[in-house]
Amino acid sequence: MPKVQIKQEQEAKFTNHLTDFIRRENLSQQEFDELVIRAKEHVKNLFLYRWSY
Repeated sequence: MPKVQIKQEQEAKFTNHLTDFIRRENLSQQEFDELVIRAKEHVKNLFLYRWSY
């Protein structure tokens, strides 16, 4: 299977999981945007923590 196809399938699965989560949690667009911002900060902090050693 070509790498591009695998990447597209992974992105599609991720999008589906995200959509299901938004529906399940009944989030507004603003709440979702705030959640994304917090998640990005968390990932950045994990990355910085990992590379600080």
